[in-house]
Amino acid sequence: MVEYCARGGYAASAIYKLSGVPMRVSDELVEKFRKGSVPDGNATDEEIDLISGFLFSTVEWMQEDYDNDVFKSFATYTTSVNITLSTVEDAIAFNVYHEGLHMGAILALLKVQL
Repeated sequence: MVEYCARGGYAASAIYKLSGVPMRVSDELVEKFRKGSVPDGNATDEEIDLISGFLFSTVEWMQEDYDNDVFKSFATYTTSVNITLSTVEDAIAFNVYHEGLHMGAILALLKVQL
């Protein structure tokens, strides 16, 4: 499940990258969970703690940065589901959809584990 939670952070990091704004999470962490990556074993306690810490902080940071008009430009991007994001607002809305996909996967995994 950590894998699914972390992948959601990757989508949010794309908002920063497409806006030319430095991310607040490490490139290494984003790279580990980027699209097309596969799990490399069981998550360590350290990884779980790190990712758990980002579940709310990354949302709060993005809200703060948006409110402070940090995202001044945005490079148009077409997603793998053929949705074109032209503004940071488009990307934020798409991120909510993307997070919903992860939430559905997490709930399905929890149901299977029960």
